[in-house]
Amino acid sequence: GSHPASEFLEARNALRVHAFLLKWMASLAERALSEAGQEVKVPGKGKAKAKAAAAKPKGRVMETWTWETHRIKLLQGMRNLLLANLERVWSPVKPEEEFASLFVSTALAALENAAVAKDKDARAAAVAVLLRSAAVMGQRTNVVTGVMNILHNHEHMPGPAVELVVAAAHQGERDFVSEMMREFGCVPMNELARDAAAARNFAGFLGELSELMPGLVLTNMSVINPHLQMGESYVMRNAVLHAIGHTLVELSRMIQLERTETALKTRETLLQIMRERVNDVNAFTRSKVLQVWAILCESDAIPKKTQPAVVQLATVRLEDKSAQVRKSAIQLLRALVQKNPYAHSLPLSIFKDKLAGAETQLEAAEQAVAAASSQHFKSDDAEGESHGDSEAKSEVAKGADGSQEKEDTPTENEGDGSKEEVKEEVQEEVKEEVTVDKEIEELRSRVNFYQAAVQFVTTIHKAVSIIESLLRSTTTSDVVEAMHFLVGVYPFQMEVAQQSTRKMLLLVWSKETAIAESVAEAYHTIFLAPLQAEESKEMCTVTAQRLCELARGGSVGELTSLEKVMQQLAASKQLPSSLLLALWDLMEKQGTMEAASLLSLCAGAAPKVLWPKMKAMLRSPALHTIQTNPVLSRCVSLIAERLVDPSQ
Repeated sequence: GSHPASEFLEARNALRVHAFLLKWMASLAERALSEAGQEVKVPGKGKAKAKAAAAKPKGRVMETWTWETHRIKLLQGMRNLLLANLERVWSPVKPEEEFASLFVSTALAALENAAVAKDKDARAAAVAVLLRSAAVMGQRTNVVTGVMNILHNHEHMPGPAVELVVAAAHQGERDFVSEMMREFGCVPMNELARDAAAARNFAGFLGELSELMPGLVLTNMSVINPHLQMGESYVMRNAVLHAIGHTLVELSRMIQLERTETALKTRETLLQIMRERVNDVNAFTRSKVLQVWAILCESDAIPKKTQPAVVQLATVRLEDKSAQVRKSAIQLLRALVQKNPYAHSLPLSIFKDKLAGAETQLEAAEQAVAAASSQHFKSDDAEGESHGDSEAKSEVAKGADGSQEKEDTPTENEGDGSKEEVKEEVQEEVKEEVTVDKEIEELRSRVNFYQAAVQFVTTIHKAVSIIESLLRSTTTSDVVEAMHFLVGVYPFQMEVAQQSTRKMLLLVWSKETAIAESVAEAYHTIFLAPLQAEESKEMCTVTAQRLCELARGGSVGELTSLEKVMQQLAASKQLPSSLLLALWDLMEKQGTMEAASLLSLCAGAAPKVLWPKMKAMLRSPALHTIQTNPVLSRCVSLIAERLVDPSQ
C-alpha cells in the first residue's frame, strides 16, 4: 500500500531510465557502426565474458549481433512506448523537454543513416516515433527542424520526409503538415542557389510529395510559389513546375466531378504561370515546363481553349538555342497532335471545306430567322389595324341598334374557346422559336469547332515546316526527334507531314549510326507496323499503294535512298510476303511502275512466294504489254534476276 503519487513518480523515473538507456544504446551502436562500417558485437566484461564463452559448446561459432537488425526493434519499442498513455503518468504536467527529446533525437539519428531509408520497416518505425513525439510530447517544432536539417544534408532523406508528411496528413495532423510546408517555404533561396546538392534534396521532396498528395501541395501553393517566382535555383524552379503539373492534373479531375468557380480560377492561374515559365532564363527550366505541358496533354488536363496557345508556344520553342528545349518542344507537339480533340485525321483542306459549309449553313439560317421575324412584325401591324377598324364599326352599330348588341355578343363558351386557340398558337410559336434558336446555336458551335480545328492544324503545319528543317541539323538529337515526330503524326494524314516523310529518306546515308538506323526504323513503323496488327489483303493493298505513292515523284537521290531502306528491311526479313504479293498485283494488273521498281529491290526476300507468280506471268499475254514499256521491262528483268527457282 504505497501512495499513488509515489507510484507515478516511480513510473516516471523508470520511463526516464528506460528511454535514456535506449538512446544511449542507439548512440553507441550508431557510432560503432559508422567507425567499423560492418557489424557490431555486444561487448563483454571480464569474468562474465569468459563464463559466456565457456558456456557455449565447442565447435559452434560465436553468434554475433548486428545493429541493423536490432535498430528496428529499438525504434518499434520507442514507438510502442509513445503509444502508451504517458499523459496519465505525467498528469497534470507534460513530460519534460529532456525526456521528450530522447525519442526525437534517436529517430532523427536513425534517419541520417541511408540504410534506414532503404529499410521499409525501420523507416516506418522512425517516422512513427517522430510523428507521435510531435503529437503527444509537444515536439512538433523540434521534429520539423530536425527533419529539415537532415533533408538539407542527406540525399536519401526526401523519401522518409515525404512519408512523414503523408502519414501526418492521413492522421489528421494538419498543424504539423502546415508547419512542415512553411519551413520548406522558408528555406533560404540564395543558399539553395549556392548548394546544388541541398537544392536537389528539397526538389526531390517536393516532387515526390506532389505525386503522392497533389491536393496537399495545392493547399500550400502560396508557400511553394516564391521558389518559382523569386528563386535563383533552377532545380527548385523545376521542382515547383513539376508540382504544379501534378496539381493541375488533380484539379482537372476535381473539375470533372464538380465544376466550381474557385477550381476554375485556380486552374487558370496555374496555367498562366506555366505559360510564363516557357520564357525562363534557364534552358533546363524551359525544357522542364515543356515536359510538364506534355504530361498535362497525356493526362487530358489542358482545356480546349488553352490548346492553341500551347501549340503556339511550343512552335516558338522549336527555334530555341538549346537542343534540350527543342527536343522537349518536339515531344510536346507530338503529344498535342496525338491527343488532339478534333479528329483521328487532320487534313487541312477537309477542315477548311467543312468550315466553309458550316458558315454557309449558319448564314442561311440567320437570314431565314431574320426574314421570318420581319414577316411576323408586318403581320402583327396588319392585325392591329384591322382590329382597330372592327372596333370602330362595332361602336357605330351599337349606337344604331341597341338590340343588336345582345345578338352579336359572344357567349362565355365561345370566348373561352377563342382564348384556348390563342394560347395554343402562342405555345406553337414559342416552340418553333426555341427549335430555331437551338439549331442556330448548334450551327454556331460547329463553326467555332471547325475554326479552332483549322487554327490548330494551321499552326501544326507551321511547326512541321520548322521540324522538317531540323532534319538538316548538325545536332543528332534534333534529327532523331524530328523523325520521331514525323512518324508519330503520319497516321493523321496532314498534307505537310506526308510530304516531309520523303525528306527523311536522304538521312539513310548519314555518318551518324543513330540517325541511319532511325531511318529504317521510322519507315518500318510507318508502313510495316500496321501490318503486324492487321495483315489482311485490303491492308496489304493499302500499304502497297502508300509505298508506291512514296516512290512516285521522288528525286533520283530520294529513290536511291528508298532503295537502300528497302534493301535494309528486306535483309532484316521485316518485309511480309503478303505485302510483296500486293505489290506484284499492282504491277501485273495495273502496270504500276513504282510497284515494279520496289519489287526489283526486294524480290529476293520471298522467292518461294514470287517465283510461281513470275512463271505464270511469263506464260500470260500480259508479258507482251510489259515488254512494250522499257522501264517496266527493266524492273521485271531485275525481279527475275533476284528470284531463284526453289525447285532447282
